[in-house]
Amino acid sequence: MVIPRPIVFVATAGLIALAAWILIGLIDFHGDAIEFRNTSDLRLCYARPSCSAEINPHTSSYWVPDSCDPCLVEIYTEDGRRVYAKVAPFNEWADAYVLINERDGEIIVTDSIQSN
Repeated sequence: MVIPRPIVFVATAGLIALAAWILIGLIDFHGDAIEFRNTSDLRLCYARPSCSAEINPHTSSYWVPDSCDPCLVEIYTEDGRRVYAKVAPFNEWADAYVLINERDGEIIVTDSIQSN
């Protein structure tokens, strides 16, 4: 039995596309970025109160600290109030996360960095 060429071509192309999709899912596109998981309704600012780097509500944002060791990571509200600040060596921030919650109008921030 001979399988028609178009069917072989479509099946091969489908397998290649599936393999590429699986590989893309395994690749970490954020590298050494800090993941900011903002579960609050607030738009926050990373690093500066001027909000040049946004942390949007109900989403994850990824930012890489400037070249520093140790690094100071800060989060501000849109009106410039600092709600989080932590210093840790650069390598500890790689693949770290910062979880931002809001409870009774208060911003609560935790992170995955080990305390010294």
